[in-house]
Amino acid sequence: NIIYTGDDKVYAIIPLTKALKNDLCTEKESENDCTKKYKDPNPEGMSGLIEINTANEGDKISTHLTLGQFKSNGFAPYLRISLTLIVAIEKLIAAFNADPATGSARIESGYRTWISHKAIYDKKGKTPTEKSYHLDGVAVDLVVSNSKGDVPKSDVCNALKILLDKNGGIGVEDSLSSMHFDMRNSSWQDNPCPK
Repeated sequence: NIIYTGDDKVYAIIPLTKALKNDLCTEKESENDCTKKYKDPNPEGMSGLIEINTANEGDKISTHLTLGQFKSNGFAPYLRISLTLIVAIEKLIAAFNADPATGSARIESGYRTWISHKAIYDKKGKTPTEKSYHLDGVAVDLVVSNSKGDVPKSDVCNALKILLDKNGGIGVEDSLSSMHFDMRNSSWQDNPCPK
């Protein structure tokens, strides 16, 4: 399996077992914890991983997005990313930009290893969701911008409802500036779109 980015670069998708062999577990990690680091809990996800490093994190994988924007917090040498997610983000940017050169998306959270996912929930004092779509590279928390600045969350939320059309999840949390959305194979929305 490969991801083709539209230029001459191709990223190989490697199996989890190879990633674990290359990213050796630390002495403090049990084998179970090490394996859990890259777990893929959802059938919609892709179980393979893409290597990310300083040489390729700036690579453009679409008109507005780079590979590094999707890396896990607490840098891990591998990530997962869905092509359908990349296409959806580009469509979302295009929806708010007459001139494609002025649009952008600031990804505040893309792919997460289990360790980085758990840390986010620990910081909130909550139990981490075991089946987060961030773990298999089909979810992002993002802010969309155009030439006027950040697009209001209400507009992004309503555009996502049309774009996803019952095949994806939308997360709206008042305390965050970003919107969550994912490419699950069902419809889900945790809160109504802001007014």
